[in-house]
Amino acid sequence: GLKDSVVRIINVRNTLNYLSGSHNVVTTDLSNGNTRTWITTVAASVSVNNQIKIFKISDCFMADPILTYDPALDSLFMPSQTFTCITPNDTLPHTFVGKGKIIQGSIKRIILDYTDSYIDNLGNPILLNLRDEYQLF
Repeated sequence: GLKDSVVRIINVRNTLNYLSGSHNVVTTDLSNGNTRTWITTVAASVSVNNQIKIFKISDCFMADPILTYDPALDSLFMPSQTFTCITPNDTLPHTFVGKGKIIQGSIKRIILDYTDSYIDNLGNPILLNLRDEYQLF
């Protein structure tokens, strides 16, 4: 009549864990070639394999997109995601969507091409075509 129970904790390691950490980022506006540099953090999901989260994208604070890696296509995908972003110029909803790749080598890099679309304070639709290059430091 004795009863016993066991608790098991299973930790699944994300195959993208090696990308977690602080990254130097160069954002290029593909329409005019202007660049800006900044620092962000990338974190591998602790519950979903092949998924990462970027804390802040482009100039948009409070925009933390989730990207999924498809090993069969060797590509990263950022499905359409909308965030109310705080930027140096405004606080508005921005929608991001894009695709990227992981560059292997002694220094791991992520290259992400994406659009940032929003309606500005004057009611004008804005569409930015951007490329971010992330380098782990």
